[in-house]
Amino acid sequence: MSDPEAGPLRIGGPKPRRRLTGGQSYEHSSAHMSDDPTPLPAPAAADPMAAHVARLFYVEQLTKQEIAAATGLSRFKVARLLEHARAAGIVSIEIRSDALIDHRLSQALERRFGLEHALVADGYEEAGATSRDAATRDAVTRVAAAWLPQLLHKDDVLGVAWGSTIAGIAAHLPAQTGARIPVVQLCGAFANMQRGQGPIELTIGIAQSLGGRAHTLPLPAVLGELPLRREMLRHPAVAETIQRFGDVTTALVSIGSMEDKDRSALIGSGGLEPAEFERLRMNGVVGDLLLHPFDGTGHFIRTPLSDRTVVIAIEQLRQARVIAVAGGAHKRRAITAALRTGVIDVLVTDRETAEFVLAEG
Repeated sequence: MSDPEAGPLRIGGPKPRRRLTGGQSYEHSSAHMSDDPTPLPAPAAADPMAAHVARLFYVEQLTKQEIAAATGLSRFKVARLLEHARAAGIVSIEIRSDALIDHRLSQALERRFGLEHALVADGYEEAGATSRDAATRDAVTRVAAAWLPQLLHKDDVLGVAWGSTIAGIAAHLPAQTGARIPVVQLCGAFANMQRGQGPIELTIGIAQSLGGRAHTLPLPAVLGELPLRREMLRHPAVAETIQRFGDVTTALVSIGSMEDKDRSALIGSGGLEPAEFERLRMNGVVGDLLLHPFDGTGHFIRTPLSDRTVVIAIEQLRQARVIAVAGGAHKRRAITAALRTGVIDVLVTDRETAEFVLAEG
């Protein structure tokens, strides 16, 4: 086991870019075009083989190649059967009006920032929440929860952050039958977190949904003394989770904003004193990713806070596939700058924020 004080794990090379499981597009059940030009047979009212292949693809979420291996069919035949299942009405699609995705804005964000995926939530005006911010957060977290299983692979190790956005995702995340994905807490805990929003609770809850083991970090996210930090990092329960930071392949995070101290989760949770918050703002900080502050140009800024935090290193985060989920008017500048860091691979946000980011970015 490596020394947790020896610094972050550094691995060379660019981030791997992966598409959705099974080659799926934004619409979970969208049609998949075959490479075989042979015309499809006329639709039949009932086709047990097409129904079986459709179940493997849409319900069991196997890829076409995995289905071909399991059934003995060619990949082209699998693709034709999937198209046949759609045409014959064996597969039907229901699109919920409160979970729509704006494909035009999603694709524009992907092109502008080189993202693997962008998912822009739309249709949340009718969500029935008590405020616009709550409606926005609910729509964004529902989209993230619906798509997270598609963005994960069976050999992934998922790292998770904390806060109301991640809590919303956890609340909407459907249980994944047969999944065995380990979940790692990426930062320490906070003293004044609202119930259900702390990193330990969220790590355990998401691990239960994904059928994997939870690796928690039972110590504060911000420590007052550097010698105390060194001593606590040596504790076996802490060292084991920190060692797992280097195994994280996908990280689920939100984006913190320095726009308004009265709405700052860092202040509200007890992670930062108001005076520290103001000092960061004076240094040009506009937001943070997992307690790593960055300025408006997307550069991470080292501050005295950096030596006191217990959190995955930025160098390690860059090696993972980072799914950032954030929205709302008060976070728009921070989201824009976070995209400039180059750390984010997948962004889930709302329509107004996407429009703002594209205009500013």
